[in-house]
Amino acid sequence: MSKFMLIGDLHLSDVPPASRNDQYCDQVFRKLSYCFCEAQKREVDAVVLSGDIFHRRSFSNLKLLIGIVAWFKDNSKYFPILTVAGNHDMSLRDQSIVGQPFSLLKVSGALTHIPWHGIVVGNTTVYGRDFSRDKVSFSIPENDDSGWKMVVSHANLIPTAIGGKGDYLQYGSIDVHNVDVLFNGHIHTEYGVKSQGRCQIVSIGSIARVSRDDRREEVAACYAEFGDELVLERIAVPCEHPDNVFSASVEIERQEAISVDVDKIVSQMRVVDVEQPWESVEMPLEVRDVVEKYIDKAKAQIV
Repeated sequence: MSKFMLIGDLHLSDVPPASRNDQYCDQVFRKLSYCFCEAQKREVDAVVLSGDIFHRRSFSNLKLLIGIVAWFKDNSKYFPILTVAGNHDMSLRDQSIVGQPFSLLKVSGALTHIPWHGIVVGNTTVYGRDFSRDKVSFSIPENDDSGWKMVVSHANLIPTAIGGKGDYLQYGSIDVHNVDVLFNGHIHTEYGVKSQGRCQIVSIGSIARVSRDDRREEVAACYAEFGDELVLERIAVPCEHPDNVFSASVEIERQEAISVDVDKIVSQMRVVDVEQPWESVEMPLEVRDVVEKYIDKAKAQIV
């Protein structure tokens, strides 16, 4: 048996999205902490993220960025944290994660970037499908008979019943041959679990509620258990009422980064208790060298 906690797009940022209030990052961390606590209670084998870990492709608050890396690094001691790269995690010019905040999580070992060919967790093989402008294959080769199979993707994928336009794909139009579960991010609306032949497509939406289109009163994660049978359970995640987190008026552009109290954010996490997370991350020297070079580059851009 293998057990997973599936969590939708996080969109972590030192600058709140235009329609959100200044407690945005704090609130996302509260919900993320709840999900991780549930993962510990259920003794999962891995936590799986659907991409878009970050909202922006640069951080002016470097202390917060290193704090985020440290928080994930410390929690990865309890269970592997697996993810794909979303469109916000990469340069859209060349679809590369090099130089992006996402790359810090990868090189530090805080997260495992799920490979295309898959990674085995217990009796389940998890396959990664990063965001791509090109057509993505979700199917698994017929000769792969390695137990349960879950594909994690970050694609413009919506249920057939909803209809689609532009570059949106509909469930009925994709090939999910030899796939038991397709966990998809990118789409912030929660569509739940829908069957496409043998495959169960899980679309739980973003827990962040980035824009006014995300004015849901509830957000959720999903518990997945692969045993003699497949069990998928919606996990309601406590969150503030939309009226308390969205600004009264939409600001077109916010130029200045807000002041974020990293100590306060981390102290609210119930999974670990790290007093100075950005200084306590254990990294190989070559990895720390990469991190320091990234920070120097970011500082130069800020100046």
